[in-house]
Amino acid sequence: MHDGDSRGGTVTDDDTASASDPHESKIDSRAGRPVTRLFRSGRTSRWLLPAGLAAVAGGAGIALGGGPTTSLVTLQLAIGLLVVVIVVTLDFRRDTQLPVLMRPGTAIVVSFLVGSVSAPALFRADYTAYLTMWSALAAGIVLGLLITQSAVGSGSKEQIGFDPRRTANLSLIVIAISMVSALIFFAWQGVPALQSNIEQARVDAAAAGTGYVRLLAYIGLVGVQGLFAIRHRLASPSLLIVTAIILAMGNRSPLLYLYIPVAFVLFDQKRIKVTAPRIVLSVLVLLAVIASIGVYRVFSQSQFASYAEYRSAIASRDYAAVALTSLTHYADVIPENAVLTKHLVDDGKLEHKYGATYLTLFISALPGQQLSLDREIKQVSGAQFIGGGTPPTLMGEGYVNFGLPGTILSGAFIVWLSRYWSRRYASTTTSGQTPLSALTASTYGYIICWVVGSPVAGLAGASTVPLAGAILLITIRHLSFRKQAHT
Repeated sequence: MHDGDSRGGTVTDDDTASASDPHESKIDSRAGRPVTRLFRSGRTSRWLLPAGLAAVAGGAGIALGGGPTTSLVTLQLAIGLLVVVIVVTLDFRRDTQLPVLMRPGTAIVVSFLVGSVSAPALFRADYTAYLTMWSALAAGIVLGLLITQSAVGSGSKEQIGFDPRRTANLSLIVIAISMVSALIFFAWQGVPALQSNIEQARVDAAAAGTGYVRLLAYIGLVGVQGLFAIRHRLASPSLLIVTAIILAMGNRSPLLYLYIPVAFVLFDQKRIKVTAPRIVLSVLVLLAVIASIGVYRVFSQSQFASYAEYRSAIASRDYAAVALTSLTHYADVIPENAVLTKHLVDDGKLEHKYGATYLTLFISALPGQQLSLDREIKQVSGAQFIGGGTPPTLMGEGYVNFGLPGTILSGAFIVWLSRYWSRRYASTTTSGQTPLSALTASTYGYIICWVVGSPVAGLAGASTVPLAGAILLITIRHLSFRKQAHT
């Protein structure tokens, strides 16, 4: 997994349960109603989607046609506001079971807007190219909302037959495999976090042809979620062990895929009370931990002193400034990397992949070194920086596969994926299967992490860990049912 450096960037259900259902009290259905009170009219939904698609299409046309930079900034703000209004109208109005900050609409808005903050700082031509892709992504999000209005949540409720013992056995096996794989990896490549040049050491170790051994070392985070879902006595010790493995690998982003899904489980089990201040505080604490790891990596690599964004802070030993830069640079590299990827494709330096980048997880097991998309972009562009590759971003990943239609499909996919699992979770809360609802909550939480992180790394263009974890977690959930059950 490449979570990058400062230059290249990182790294069937029923949702219509009656209010009289005795199990519905598990989730506060009143949460967020004031937010959507203005958007309850069915007429609003009917005209807003076509209007949104037309406006986004018009925005793309304006961007392609050119115009003053101030006009493009206005266009970006208008498109962003329109997407937010559509999400609030069509997603928040239906997903009222969860607190606002845990809903799929929130993840969609955050993933769409955060990466665009620094786009106006791009050069005029690059800004035009970025807005073209951003408009396509916006169209995909609106399209995804349109599709899932009828396609998601139209199936039957979860069936009985969930067996927590199966979840326990599968989770313990996964954790054991993770621990053994980590030990083998450390025996072959050493412990990246203990090396003096940790930023480059972790990348060199990852590129050393260790194949699935390194990937399997990370999958313990999925097993931990399973143990927490069934309240297993080894859940907390396993959490500490997997945390140690991730830190020893020298990576940060897997911690998000470990702790955020566990928080969703604790929410489902009512072991924590979710309020906006608590969520914000928890996110800040997690970001502080991730920033601290970034500071350690920067100071362990002497070459960072030559980078303009770090030079003065390193010279003055200003740890806070280094920590802030290690986090905020992601906002800068998202538009830069998206535009770079588009230019490489348009100039013929990078061929269309036609979906091959989504198979990186599987081809990485082949003999020799298989270049992931982020490393290929770094190589083709001639970029020189410490650390991993150049993540293509969600927009760039879609573009490199299928052009602008690929970017549209990427936006539609993250909407469908997040809304689908929110409905699965809503369905399980009515079945009385507490371990099942907790395991589904962890799956939904994992998907939310993937969606929020996709603007930087794409779905599989810079790391195979999120995709591998999602497949494994869904598989464990499926295998936890007895044969007569249907999931």
